[in-house]
Amino acid sequence: MNLQLLNHAEVYYQLAGFSKLAVPWWVTPKISAITKPAERNDFLVKEKALVGSAEQSFLQLAFENKMPKGRFLATTPCFRDEPKIDELHQNYFLKTELIDTENASRESLLQIIEIARVFFEKFVRVEVVETGENAYDIQEIKNGIELGSYGIRETSFGKRKFAWIFATGCAEPRLSLAVEANKRMGYHHDLSIPKSELGSITKIFEELHELQDAVLNHQKLLILCELADLMGAVRSFLANNYPGIELNDLKEMSRLTERAFKAGLR
Repeated sequence: MNLQLLNHAEVYYQLAGFSKLAVPWWVTPKISAITKPAERNDFLVKEKALVGSAEQSFLQLAFENKMPKGRFLATTPCFRDEPKIDELHQNYFLKTELIDTENASRESLLQIIEIARVFFEKFVRVEVVETGENAYDIQEIKNGIELGSYGIRETSFGKRKFAWIFATGCAEPRLSLAVEANKRMGYHHDLSIPKSELGSITKIFEELHELQDAVLNHQKLLILCELADLMGAVRSFLANNYPGIELNDLKEMSRLTERAFKAGLR
């Protein structure tokens, strides 16, 4: 179980326009039944069903008329009554789930699938597979591991209709299993560090994670290399997003901040 991957996912999807939402981890059995296969059982606690994914959490909020319009994400435990238990199928796991409650159209669905595809491509090669009408999976190519499912659903809460796009942001340990099956060890012990474009804010995050990995594994020379790479990522980010501001400007601001700290003013 690699929690770092879920952290990468939450940051990535927030930058892609999904707002993070606090959601319940248990729902009424009626809400669970909207997405749960009829032949599967709920995991019940005090007559409430532990969620199979945050999609059910979102539906509980929608039933209570507390679900806003827009694109959202939530990370929750997922409890499943699986008929077969193996590495990829467990009774519980963690998942970052995405939802669009404002535009449940095919156009929006395909856009979200592309956003998710780009995320997974940071770690492994993937393909989008059509599984039905307005229904798709994203699969890792080498071993055919399904990394997420995507589609459009609709239900009614009394006289009120509710339509939404459901989408997997990242499921763990499913993604880390796919990563381990595809990558060979390089400089870093942590295989879950995503690759990003030079000049983006996520490239700074990438270099920071690589620095963290080097520190945790006591690689002194690699620490220096990652510090240099981090400076390069910051320089490129400034050039792309804040032209005219350079590292020397940040150094001057750093000196002012240090002076404020010493004076007890910050």
